[in-house]
Amino acid sequence: MTTLIAFDPGVHHVGWAVFNNLYLVQCGLLRERSSVGVIPALDEFYCPRGATVIIECPQVYQQASWKGDPADLIAVATVVGALAFVCRIGLVKLVSPHDWKGNAPKTATKGWLDRRLNPDEARVLNAAKCPASLRHNIIDAVALGLFGTGRLR
Repeated sequence: MTTLIAFDPGVHHVGWAVFNNLYLVQCGLLRERSSVGVIPALDEFYCPRGATVIIECPQVYQQASWKGDPADLIAVATVVGALAFVCRIGLVKLVSPHDWKGNAPKTATKGWLDRRLNPDEARVLNAAKCPASLRHNIIDAVALGLFGTGRLR
């Protein structure tokens, strides 16, 4: 069985998705409410030996396109490093947002999933529990996983 795990990292939330033999079998959100960020919550995540791990890596945009605090990039990069360490028994690949979704707006990823997930996978996604305001983290992790399996484009 081939396992791929995809992560959409953030400072306080990490969306994740697990694919076995190219199909979504599990997804969710790691959360940490403390000011130290999500890194302490990574201890609960299990990465099987030999899995392929794909992690979205922060990307610097031109100043005109930038939204938010530039210091957040450093905090997210720290989370990416912690994820890579936790999953070091697998093959870790870092992917920039542009590499997997091009210039598509954030709203496009949900439509991609609607067209590409089979009914069983859609049930897995819909069963993932998290506040609606954070659901985009899981959606991006699933879309990144589809990219990693070759099913996105």
